[in-house]
Amino acid sequence: MERKLAIYETTHVENLSALLELCEDHFSEITIFIPSYSSEQLQYIVAPLAISSKITWVTQGSEHNRAFIRKVFRHLQQSSYTHLHIGTLEHNLFLFAANLLLCRGLKISITIHSLNEYKNRSYGDIRGFSESVAKMILKNQIKHYRVLAPEMAATFKQRYPQDQVCFIPGNFFKPVENSPSSGRPFHIVIPGTVAGKRRNYDAVIKFLQNHIDQLTSFGPIQLTLAGNADSTEGAVIIKKLIELTVKSAFHLTYYTETVNQQQYETLYRSADVIWAPVIVHTRSLRGIAEISAVTHSPGFITDQIYFGKPAIVPKALPLPSQLKGCNFQYEDENDLQEIFYSLLSNKNLIKEAKLKTTNACTFFRKENFIAPFHQLMDI
Repeated sequence: MERKLAIYETTHVENLSALLELCEDHFSEITIFIPSYSSEQLQYIVAPLAISSKITWVTQGSEHNRAFIRKVFRHLQQSSYTHLHIGTLEHNLFLFAANLLLCRGLKISITIHSLNEYKNRSYGDIRGFSESVAKMILKNQIKHYRVLAPEMAATFKQRYPQDQVCFIPGNFFKPVENSPSSGRPFHIVIPGTVAGKRRNYDAVIKFLQNHIDQLTSFGPIQLTLAGNADSTEGAVIIKKLIELTVKSAFHLTYYTETVNQQQYETLYRSADVIWAPVIVHTRSLRGIAEISAVTHSPGFITDQIYFGKPAIVPKALPLPSQLKGCNFQYEDENDLQEIFYSLLSNKNLIKEAKLKTTNACTFFRKENFIAPFHQLMDI
């Protein structure tokens, strides 16, 4: 029997690449329902994949979320899909869940980004009540789950032992050689939207304020914030960092618009080192307490698997076992000082870390995730 897959994705397009690559040998047709601004990013990512010729794009333009969700389900009811995967579901949960009840015969799976948020029930207001009912419907309708960090799979299984859960990374490793060139400033890239919810920019600013003069004594430093800083909070962060460029050989690059995928990849690969000041104890979209890589998906893991680039990360951030020992870990400002001084004084440390990370990331390739994919799709 021919298998046809529909994918609904609103936000995290970077997490679909590996899933689509795994689909190549199993689905004759794939339709992706996605906002138009996100489809451009995803089309760039999947263009090299053989599956790209089987993909039909249904994009959301200026229409509201509710209208687009109704379009999605009209399409599902009028076409002979066998599978539906929900990539991200952040808004209009009740409308989506209620329509899902009408989808008889579909094998449904979902990527969960925040486990505590998914489990949480709140009945204090209309939105809380409707979303709680929606999550109960989703839980009854869906028995196949994907998470983006190995520790999340273990946490999910403890809570819902009757359901199937698997770890499939957002991307597989893409070994492209784009090493930093010599004779230019030491390049540090901090990836992601410039906001304090997911990354500790206060610690970044404090560290640089205290140490930038000593760091630039080794040579010029270029810091790139590879994410959109177009917000009130982003403007405050940028202002404080710009102040540091006045008195030191310190250069700052930032963006006040979404960084497109091609540009993001170029920035990531051109970095001497990635700095990922991930906040380990964070909160979900609805304010529920989460733990990065344990109950919440950190984008850093997806990026590191894809790029194979060593990074400076908090010691408390749980990483896949294959990546342990590949990064430069810190607990406090003293650790950061030691790490940066070591890297700036001995560039071979980065080369050694890059080799170790590249070797570790070779595990994250298609053939090692076929069995989890079969489990997710129930095939």
